[in-house]
Amino acid sequence: MKAEIDMRVLVIGDIGWQQLYHLGDEAMTEAAIQMLRQRGIDDITLIAGKPSVATAMYGLPAVPRIGFAGAWDRGRMERKLREITDSLPSHTVADGEPTNVVDAVASVDAVLIAGGGNLNSQHVNHLFERAALVRIARHFGRPVFVSSQTVGPMLREIDLPLVREIVDYATCFGAREAHTLKLLLGLGGTTDRVVHTMDDAMMLTPSDAEFARAAAVRTSDRYIVGSFTAHPGTSGLSAADYHKQIAKSLDEIAAKHDVDVLLVPHAGSLDRSVRNGDQLANDSIVAASTSGRLINLDMMTAGEAIALSARAEFSLSTRYHPTVFGPFAGKPSIAISLSYYSSVRMRGSLDNVGMQPYVVPTAAWLQGTLNEVVDDVLSHQGEFAAHMSTVAPLRLAEQNRWWDAIVSAMRGGEWTSPDGLSPVDELAPEGWSREVESITRVADTLGQLQIKTGWLEKANGDLRAERDKLAAEVVSGSRATAAAVETTTDLKSRVEGLEHELATERSRRAVRFANAVGRATGKSKK
Repeated sequence: MKAEIDMRVLVIGDIGWQQLYHLGDEAMTEAAIQMLRQRGIDDITLIAGKPSVATAMYGLPAVPRIGFAGAWDRGRMERKLREITDSLPSHTVADGEPTNVVDAVASVDAVLIAGGGNLNSQHVNHLFERAALVRIARHFGRPVFVSSQTVGPMLREIDLPLVREIVDYATCFGAREAHTLKLLLGLGGTTDRVVHTMDDAMMLTPSDAEFARAAAVRTSDRYIVGSFTAHPGTSGLSAADYHKQIAKSLDEIAAKHDVDVLLVPHAGSLDRSVRNGDQLANDSIVAASTSGRLINLDMMTAGEAIALSARAEFSLSTRYHPTVFGPFAGKPSIAISLSYYSSVRMRGSLDNVGMQPYVVPTAAWLQGTLNEVVDDVLSHQGEFAAHMSTVAPLRLAEQNRWWDAIVSAMRGGEWTSPDGLSPVDELAPEGWSREVESITRVADTLGQLQIKTGWLEKANGDLRAERDKLAAEVVSGSRATAAAVETTTDLKSRVEGLEHELATERSRRAVRFANAVGRATGKSKK
């Protein structure tokens, strides 16, 4: 078994982007780093969008991603994956610190795919990135550990082999909600390796400095934390209407319950001179608000957001990770799902702590049900605290056992699967929760149909484009053929003319020759 100081681990997460800090993605990777360090593994290399950004953030060496771009078509991704696979047998690992993924894999003892929610057909470039990483690891005989993942919920048939390839090779695979667990077991995963776990971000501990910065935020004693995507998902709302509706809801909550609303962006720039992503959306929300109670905060780290949540009355979001942060900061979390993708992740996250009903679908939000949910949360804070006082320690212990098992196997021990999540009681209020559940079932069904329709429309568009291309080639080929025929006919005519002229010339020469012979013969007889 490897000694603690000898272990080297390579970690991939969706991190390290220039001028774009995605709070949830960074939180899962940062939590994974903390889990490894707490178990004696400090020699960690990261795979990042921009290595220098990740190194500055975490103080660890980093190499650039392989680089499957979301804008690529599938054909280009498949060619890239084949090129990587085909190049491995002849690859020569360079001396010194690795500067690329292949050399980085060769230099470590284990590979960790940190938490994420993008192993699906909507973000298929991430699926290809991880499949390529697994192939590289297999080539060098390095074990792969996968933690804190959502798979799907929508996967095209053509993408299933890549998912199976990852699941089949991985020593273990952490499914962060029941939906993912069921999907992976249906794809051939086994219960000794595919385990129902929590999202690793629940394990992230803010630093003292992050607690201090959160405490320095100027606000009233009573506040809620609001985090909202810049886009309206598949809600059917325009971006402008979506922002106005959020502002309206927040103003109503602020007025009725006398709270400030701290707008915490989950995707933006930590550079105070740059604003993007959720920061711009928050600008629009504040502009549409009339209460004067919305406070637009700068981009902050995941640790700061967790620390800030710990003092809030509750969190309200259309973002996923507040459903992870809130309960383990000791506060309720209410989520608004804007798509089927969001619904599966949010409901899965809150179901892990017995709070699934607190995910409100768009239709229910727009008809006013959110106000009932907020009233319920604020009038039952004691019940929530009592509930989480038993759930939180249980889930923390289970997630620690998961990480103990990972590190033990990384050190060369045999993989021993910990138990999945234990059942917990559910906070299921009467009244509004039944309505929310009914609307959710309809909304999720429509969401799936919407995605499938989009795939069919794209496939139809691709077929039409291919048909038009072939038609153009036929037309072009016909034109080329006609031109060639015309040219050939012209050449043939010219050749025939030349041959006729040549034959005529030969005939004339023969006549001249005969005449000349005749004249010469006649002269000799004389």
